[in-house]
Amino acid sequence: MKVKVALAQIAPEMCGVSANLERMRDVLSETDAELVVFPEMFTTAYMCRDEHFRLAEGMDGKAVSEIREMAGSTGKHIITGIGITEGRRLYNSALYVSPDGEVKRYDKMFLPTFGPFEEKIYFTAGKEPVMIETPFGKIGLIICYDIFFPELARYYALNGADMLVVLSASPSVTRKFFENIMVSRAIENTVFLLYANLIGTELNLTFWGGDTIVGPRGDVKVKGPYFEEEIVEATLDLEELETARRLRPSVADARDDLLEMLKKRTESEE
Repeated sequence: MKVKVALAQIAPEMCGVSANLERMRDVLSETDAELVVFPEMFTTAYMCRDEHFRLAEGMDGKAVSEIREMAGSTGKHIITGIGITEGRRLYNSALYVSPDGEVKRYDKMFLPTFGPFEEKIYFTAGKEPVMIETPFGKIGLIICYDIFFPELARYYALNGADMLVVLSASPSVTRKFFENIMVSRAIENTVFLLYANLIGTELNLTFWGGDTIVGPRGDVKVKGPYFEEEIVEATLDLEELETARRLRPSVADARDDLLEMLKKRTESEE
């Protein structure tokens, strides 16, 4: 089975939800991909700071409703970064919407608050991974800093993920870290990895783009340019998964008891 995917390496307007939803419509009209992925916090932009509380909506809000309409009218599966509120809590979320109106949400579990990053000031950490089932396989959702915690990607792999979709707001100073680690996550979990990053400058951060699709054996299928807008597309052959898993069965050989062993050792040392 083959599936065409597109990564929208597009700069959102700062705190401009309506404009960014229009940009989303434009991208959807320009690609015939079945799955279209937008980067972290695309609907608002990343560096809105206190404005996030004003701009974010609940799952019944206008932005989610419009994205559902887009998915239905275009027949495309959409994944995008979005700010979601629940009561007084604000989440940095990944939203998945299918053409038939199914909506799922993953809330970023690991919130960087060091160097130029301020996420714990604004956001509440998510509580659990979210796997989505699509006509072209199971997808595990990851947001930016989450990728540095291999247990999250391995959780998805152990539960049958065929792809990891990573939404990112990585500035240029962290480029090398992400470029190295995305290949490792694909290889060790024998999955396709789709990395959709922001570009443009927001306040003191300049995002590098470089949207990338990595195969289950670590080969880079396609990579977007640095610091330029582009819709990055590729057709993935899902039969590659079977070959990769047969030649290097790292998920099948995983030790389910290893994490528990390490936890017990840590507790005894304390």
